[in-house]
Amino acid sequence: MKALKIIFIAAILMMAKTGFSQDSHLSMTDDAPVLMNPSHTGTYDGSFRFHLQHRSQWKSMLSKSFLTEVFSAEMNLRPFGAGLLVLNNHAGVGNFNQFGMYASGSYEVTIDPNKYHHLFCGVQLGFVQNSINIASLTFDNQYTMSGGGGFDITQPTGENFTKTSAIAPDVNFGISYIALKKMNYFSSFVYKTSTWTPYGGITGFHLTQPKLTFSEFKNKLSRRWLFYGGVKYKINTNLCVDPNIQWENQAKVNDFKFGSYGYYYIGSYQVFAMTGIHYRMKDALVLSMGGLYKQYALKLGYDINISKLNVATRGRGGFEISFTYTFLNEQSYSLL
Repeated sequence: MKALKIIFIAAILMMAKTGFSQDSHLSMTDDAPVLMNPSHTGTYDGSFRFHLQHRSQWKSMLSKSFLTEVFSAEMNLRPFGAGLLVLNNHAGVGNFNQFGMYASGSYEVTIDPNKYHHLFCGVQLGFVQNSINIASLTFDNQYTMSGGGGFDITQPTGENFTKTSAIAPDVNFGISYIALKKMNYFSSFVYKTSTWTPYGGITGFHLTQPKLTFSEFKNKLSRRWLFYGGVKYKINTNLCVDPNIQWENQAKVNDFKFGSYGYYYIGSYQVFAMTGIHYRMKDALVLSMGGLYKQYALKLGYDINISKLNVATRGRGGFEISFTYTFLNEQSYSLL
């Protein structure tokens, strides 16, 4: 077990020194619409929307788990949407932290006179910052044989770190499509007037490939591409399903996930109950559950690790929680 943890930590340090960096990821990506695609900004029924999401991962292997936090705030100014996205990723090793802040905007370019086919485009302009605490790391040059062997942090590291923080501008762009008769204020649920609701989108992240380096090694944040799609199908008045797929690519790394959500309306409590199951290829089985009550939405998710790391993790992966609040108005379209 200890050997596996050491190998895992060493792999993370090696990735931090390579020429191309990668993003962390959420399992419930579609719960954070502004993070998933800039074109989703403001594309809901209501005035304002606020979203919070938290993910904790690898706690079973490391003393400090990897943390991801997302916050977004949006305004519906149809056909425009405007908002703010804040993203923070924290890795336990060396207190490595990646922080991003973006202004997010969207525009509906739909030309369908029947207003059934909706096409959106969106852009995010902001910055990303990487930082690290060098003093909390140990290096091979600091290993000593005295006293049975160990690390002596007073010894020189042999590494040339010119700084511990790097910041660069960043740009994301996306387009999305959905077919429905009328927008609903919570996009995860099937709409009253549409039995079939197909949707999909493409997002390009880090189009400028921000250069973020702490030393003589030239490091840049690679472009990441996200393709996704699905169809919401209303089985009856109370029950609907949402089979969907996602594929991501960054720096020759591919991530493919597929599965489905199911939603059921409990009339006695005026609550939409949700459950979901997704499979991320060669990595994890993602289980989720939650509900929607009026303008409040809460969802919980958990990854069951099924990759080769499950020898060390014993199947334990990442935990996620998301909360969304939508401020409705007199024009808001009822869920039922």
